[in-house]
Amino acid sequence: ARPGRWVSVGPHAGGRIQALEAGPRGALYAGTHGAGVYRSTDAGATWRPMERGLVNAVVNDVAAADDGERVYAATDSGVYRSPEGGRSWVPVLPVPATGIAVHPHRSQTVFALAQGLRWSRDGGQTWEAVDLQRDGSAIACDPAASFVITGRAVYTVSDTAVAFAHETGLPDGVRAVAVDPGDSRWVYAGTEDSVYLSQDGGRTWLAFVAAEWRGRNLGALALAADGASLYVGNGRGIYVSGDRGASWTPVASFGNAPTNAQGTTDSD
Repeated sequence: ARPGRWVSVGPHAGGRIQALEAGPRGALYAGTHGAGVYRSTDAGATWRPMERGLVNAVVNDVAAADDGERVYAATDSGVYRSPEGGRSWVPVLPVPATGIAVHPHRSQTVFALAQGLRWSRDGGQTWEAVDLQRDGSAIACDPAASFVITGRAVYTVSDTAVAFAHETGLPDGVRAVAVDPGDSRWVYAGTEDSVYLSQDGGRTWLAFVAAEWRGRNLGALALAADGASLYVGNGRGIYVSGDRGASWTPVASFGNAPTNAQGTTDSD
């Protein structure tokens, strides 16, 4: 792959960025290590903290439903749900969670990596355990809801069951996965210093290694709803690429001061 061009869009939050989710209508959610969840409604130009019920949380993953309202967060203290776009949060699973994914068409169906793989069909009120064939620390659901990928394995999904399909062959240390909403054959996975791309639904992978990321704790990635923009988060902020990550160039570093986060409350 050729080096390409990345642009920093923030947020300059107090904790490192370790989760990203691109929701409908240009919404973007960032989960941080110790600073909760931030939300942008203008594709990353400005940010607000969404902290009511989730103050100072270590957020490992964020997932948004296609209705734009229901959002889930996987944290060190459990899974939380927001019924109003992140403005407030309630706990729904008191088990430390590293990953969360929501069904693209049924916002009540949720998948969580929380001491194993679990899924809920009632918005997190009850949970069922899935036989996890391989450990995983990140999870995503494809747009047709035919499979979920944990970073280490792919599982098929039906209305009544989740079953192991095949291993991904990815190395240890996968921190984030994202499936192209327009073509589920295109899957991205992020490790500390690399982004992996699969064009066959997670069976084979090509690594994009950016020298600029080495040692900068790449921990999150997300695709916009139209698949046109790829977002990456690391220890210094969030970056966006408009060319599927096919090329990379150095990016400017920045500090952790919350200089472009709008306001200090979780209300609009």
